[in-house]
Amino acid sequence: MSKNSISSNRGFIFLDIVFALFIFGVGLMAVVSFHNSAAQAQQRAENYLQAVNLASSAVDYTVAHLETGSLSVDPNGLEEEEQIGKFGRRLVIRQETQDILEISVEVSWLERGKIRNYLLQCLYYKG
Repeated sequence: MSKNSISSNRGFIFLDIVFALFIFGVGLMAVVSFHNSAAQAQQRAENYLQAVNLASSAVDYTVAHLETGSLSVDPNGLEEEEQIGKFGRRLVIRQETQDILEISVEVSWLERGKIRNYLLQCLYYKG
């Protein structure tokens, strides 16, 4: 091989390496992007699961106290609000009929600048 053909191949090898690094960089950026969106989805799921657990525990607590008689609801109903960490929980108990109570729990939280809500409603027969 002549000296001129070796030096002209060096330019192509350099361009091949630069092109391969560019493709590798684009692929790496895509993987990082998927990782970030998966982490955000996981955080949304965790927040939603915590909201469901907070609402469910409020209903369980209310039903347990209604059954033991340590909680009585007047015909006007009962409303309580509390803040638990970043979650706000609002419990409302209304008398639907003489024997049926409507228990609703709304949990709200701030996620990425938006207010998210979860509402759990159930009927309780106190007959």
